[in-house]
Amino acid sequence: MKLMKNKLTNMGEAQAHAESCHWNSLGRIAETEGRFISDADKERIAGGVDTLKVVEYDPFGERSGGYRCLEGKSEMEISVLNKEQVERTTMHETNHFVSHHSETSVPSVERNGVYEYQTVGLRHSSWFRSNETGKVQEVKITGRGLNEGVTTMYTNRQLMELDRAKGLEAARTGIYQHATELSSQLEIIVGSDVLKEAYYGGKENELKERVDRLGGAGTYERLRECMDGTVSSNYYERINSTARAQKIMEELYEGAKRK
Repeated sequence: MKLMKNKLTNMGEAQAHAESCHWNSLGRIAETEGRFISDADKERIAGGVDTLKVVEYDPFGERSGGYRCLEGKSEMEISVLNKEQVERTTMHETNHFVSHHSETSVPSVERNGVYEYQTVGLRHSSWFRSNETGKVQEVKITGRGLNEGVTTMYTNRQLMELDRAKGLEAARTGIYQHATELSSQLEIIVGSDVLKEAYYGGKENELKERVDRLGGAGTYERLRECMDGTVSSNYYERINSTARAQKIMEELYEGAKRK
């Protein structure tokens, strides 16, 4: 492994640094946002993520980290570039881990399989798994853009509280930039507590009702769809979706003024 700006010299050191960042982040989030987290989620996160591993940074890769949870088991992967990036990415993925989780399985006798439904923060996933082959199909994901935008917004603020320079550097990286900016606007409109209750506490229906009251029925779903487009790999889709989402934000601002 090559030296990474003389700050992390080997993967063992990087692993230890990521684990330290994870536990430090968990402690800070529990202290500042604990009132929003449900008892069930507090019990889940008490022991930390089940698996945390660091991997070599791929300059041509699309991700600097990732988080997944399946059947109650959580896994975090952190790409290693330098000490600051590991800290930033670990904090981001830790917010995903701390956010509200739910998993529901619905057996289907007719299809000899199971419909799976999962929520992580504001992201919702569903799929069908065949009992006979184990094959997963009909995968659907909604809310990813809003979820990543809110996660990045919270992560950048947490870094800013730790060290202003780190917070400014995080903002300069432009990770999920459009989704993050839109999430900040949404927070101003609906209130920080409403957004935190949805993200950390699983009370997304209250967020949806607030948005729909201001913009009309179906506004929340329209906004969510547009924000999914803001994290697309397609440049033109990102730009067009951002413009549409911004238009919805303007409608919400006007609705808030009338209220």
